[in-house]
Amino acid sequence: RSDALAVLIKEKERLTLLLQHVKKIITEIKSQYPYTMKALVQSPEKTAARKAELEEQLQNWGEIVAAYTARIEELCKWAT
Repeated sequence: RSDALAVLIKEKERLTLLLQHVKKIITEIKSQYPYTMKALVQSPEKTAARKAELEEQLQNWGEIVAAYTARIEELCKWAT
């Protein structure tokens, strides 16, 4: 009977360690992309806000590219 109890105690310890390991893996997964995007994808309001933010950023970058392109063209004309 004590052998059966010892086996059960060891099995409980093994399962406890396994559970801790699985919980650690789940925590790591939840902290990484794409899981971190879950709230964004599930909320149309958040999706729309993020889309507007990205569109504004894209417009700003487009303006920067246009400014640099104009400057490069100006420098090329000056160099010839």
